[in-house]
Amino acid sequence: MNLRKHLLAFATSALVLGAAGAASATQYILAYTNEAQFGSGPFGTVDVTGTSTDLHFEINVAPGFIVDTGAHYAVTMNLSGTGFALVGAPGFTLEPGSSFSNAPFGGFNIALNCTTACGNGSNAPHPVSPFTFDITGTGLGVLAANNFLDSNQVSHPINFAVDVVRGDGITAVVGGGLGGAVPEPATWGLMILGFGGAGAALRSRRRKAAAFA
Repeated sequence: MNLRKHLLAFATSALVLGAAGAASATQYILAYTNEAQFGSGPFGTVDVTGTSTDLHFEINVAPGFIVDTGAHYAVTMNLSGTGFALVGAPGFTLEPGSSFSNAPFGGFNIALNCTTACGNGSNAPHPVSPFTFDITGTGLGVLAANNFLDSNQVSHPINFAVDVVRGDGITAVVGGGLGGAVPEPATWGLMILGFGGAGAALRSRRRKAAAFA
């Protein structure tokens, strides 16, 4: 009887947590560039959270760096989905297309471009850190773009390319790939409940075994 109560409570909690939405949280590491004066990475991170209809992006660059909106696209990426729309990035436009290049990286289908006043003005560094925005649509997901061949001739799948400027004025595009998946609170809750349910079942079996011993 106690086992049934534990399983019922587990199932109810799982349904409640599942109703919160199948959100995900993934961090991408900005680790590559072909600008020798930048040295070695990582140069920052791109954190992506949300669902298949609304993805939230948070770009943090290393101390002394800020997002640049000059000659290159500020941010390029590869996304699956349809009906893309940009939310929460004043002065920037979202440009879906067939293939955007953000040298030395290319093959992206989404670009954020500064066409009006961004940060201190058009084509000026963006002073806000982190740089955050949302993209809405249907069936959204982050995809890898073409691979980047580093100086050691090692190939890396690049999901994002971000134009940045260093404190001394040197600019470069930095690219990054998958760093690791971080479970959302609902996922952690389900994992904990799963462990609890397994423990309750084990304790019930032990009690039954002791009763018949």
